[in-house]
Amino acid sequence: MADIERAAAGVPDVSWCKAYVAGRCSTVQGLPSRSVAIAAIGGADADIAAAVRPYVVPGIDLYGNTSVDLVVDGYCRNYQIVRPEMQQLALALNVRLLPDRQGCPPPSTVAIAETVAAGFSGPNRPVNGQDVSLHLLRTIVASTYPNVEIVSGTASLTSNGLPVPLPYNILFLEMAAVDPGDVTVAVV
Repeated sequence: MADIERAAAGVPDVSWCKAYVAGRCSTVQGLPSRSVAIAAIGGADADIAAAVRPYVVPGIDLYGNTSVDLVVDGYCRNYQIVRPEMQQLALALNVRLLPDRQGCPPPSTVAIAETVAAGFSGPNRPVNGQDVSLHLLRTIVASTYPNVEIVSGTASLTSNGLPVPLPYNILFLEMAAVDPGDVTVAVV
């Protein structure tokens, strides 16, 4: 699996990728049993399929929401890759602020919001199918500001604005995305 991820990550313009495998008796985050999925953001579909082709032998089921046809040894083979559908979320967080060990004041609510949004981008972002939970948000914030405690929160799709208490369910073919302007932080 590491080889598949390295191959997909080496494709030009791929900013994030992850490989998944589900055995015959189990499923992984909604992935059907006996299948492999390669999820990627960026890059060309055909380039990703061609890069992972040497690692996926005929007979292995590939799972995804994007179909790619490649000609291999004169035969057309179909590959599936996962192109996560971005779920643009708005977050409303209640936090408790404490002075740090050196007695310095806690960060501003704007800095906390920017830190949360930054945690949803880049190569270390939450993977596709990963729910947005208090634990996930606490992990993102605590790595930068150990003196900030997230007490509670809600999430909503920015398109409909109906807030629900965390955790917010994200399906396997989806990925959470958050912009800094869509995070509100209230001190309790």
